[in-house]
Parts: sequence; structure tokens; C-alpha cells
Amino acid sequence: NGATGDLEILRSTIAKNTATGNGGGVYNNGNSASINAVTIAENTAASGGGIYGGKPVSITNTIVGNNSAANGADVAGSITSAGYNLVETDALSVFNALGNDIEGEDPVLGTLQNNGGDVLPNGSPALTYEILDGTPAFDAGNPADTFADQIGQAIFGSARDIGSYEAQSTLGLKDLEKLWATRIFPNPTNGEFTIRLGSDVVSNLSLTMYSITGQTILRKELHFGDNDFNVTGSQPGMYLLSLSDGTTKKTFKLVVH
Repeated sequence: NGATGDLEILRSTIAKNTATGNGGGVYNNGNSASINAVTIAENTAASGGGIYGGKPVSITNTIVGNNSAANGADVAGSITSAGYNLVETDALSVFNALGNDIEGEDPVLGTLQNNGGDVLPNGSPALTYEILDGTPAFDAGNPADTFADQIGQAIFGSARDIGSYEAQSTLGLKDLEKLWATRIFPNPTNGEFTIRLGSDVVSNLSLTMYSITGQTILRKELHFGDNDFNVTGSQPGMYLLSLSDGTTKKTFKLVVH
């Protein structure tokens, strides 16, 4: 969106695009930019793989996940929340999440495919990402927004789902609840910290610790109970701890002083 433009995106999927500079999926440098009920995934850029806000981009009911970039895999620049979003990775701390936003969690998307709905002007189907069992996006959108999804499906459940696709059956959160049982302490830390896995975590979790610039600090398999770590000597600042059971993922913030 250029210097004098006004951009509005509604009920859309922005996927598998590449930029050599900023903003693999969306780049805004215009008067205004608002995004509602959109899924932005698998885009790549040097900065802001999903969205780059040269000027503010307002998002609501939107998934930004599974993107990649050297800086800010999912979001970079100026990003404003209008509520009810799922932003998987905010490595640059540019997304000021509201209480109803979800941050640091895998959206659990299917493959980009024909799930029905409109046909593009060239005759090909409009491809979308189905949200799958275990997604935190289920029923997590704005209950006041009752319009159909990108492919014309009506709202199912107590509220719309986040993103461009509305599931038509109940999707469970069992695996994500296991990850929520994890405790990390002390936080902030001087470099020594413990990750405690609760008794309901029945499978091993893998840990990746990385800096806000994307540098990997360590990788390790975790087990039930206390897992102790010592990263003294690391530069003071914020680090991200990404835990995954191979299906779902949750990211925690750790402050080293």
C-alpha cells in the first residue's frame, strides 16, 4: 500500500508470497491499513514475513503465523491490534496485544487448498487454510462480527473463529492445555532458570531458545518434572522459549538481567 493509499482487507487469505525487502504478505506505507478476518501464512521477507507496517496496520480477527523472515518472522514495524487476533511470533515486540488477543501459539493450520467457495477470475479456486483440531483460533474471534467466512460458511459455535476460515465442528484444545501446564521460573532470571512440566504433559517436549533477533541459543528435549538450564553469560534482554510436542507449539518470554 503506497504513500497515499487506503487499504482494507476483509475475509481473505494471503499466503506463500515472497519479498526481497519488507513485508512478505502485507506492506503498508499509506494513509491507513485495516485487516479483518484474514489468514496471513507461509510468506517470506527480509523483515516482517507476514506484515510490515511502515505506517500503522490495524488488525482484528486475523491470524498471522507460519511466516518467516530474518527479522520479525510474522510481524515487524507498526502493528496495531483492534482485538481478537492470533499472532504466532512477535520476536521484535512490535505487537501490543490486547486481553483478547492470542500471542505465541501455533494457529494449527491445514494445508493451503481448495476448501470450497469462490472461484477466481482466472477460473481457479480461491485457496484457504482450514483450522485443525487443537487450534486456539476456534471460537476466539469477535462475537459481534457475525459475517460469513471467506468461502461463505456461517459462524459456528459461540463466536467466529480467528482468521478467514470458519470451522463447522467443535475443535478441541487438549494438546494446547498440556503446554499451558508448563511453568518457567524465576523470570526474570540471572541466567539460571527451570522449566517445570506438569503431570498432564504425557509426551516429551522439545525446547528452542532464541533471541529476539532470531539467533538460536539452545535446543533440548524436555521431560516430566523440573528441567534446569544455565545461560549465564548471555546478553541481558528478552529471549523466546518455544516449546513443542511435534503437533502444537507455545512460545514463552524469558527476561535475562
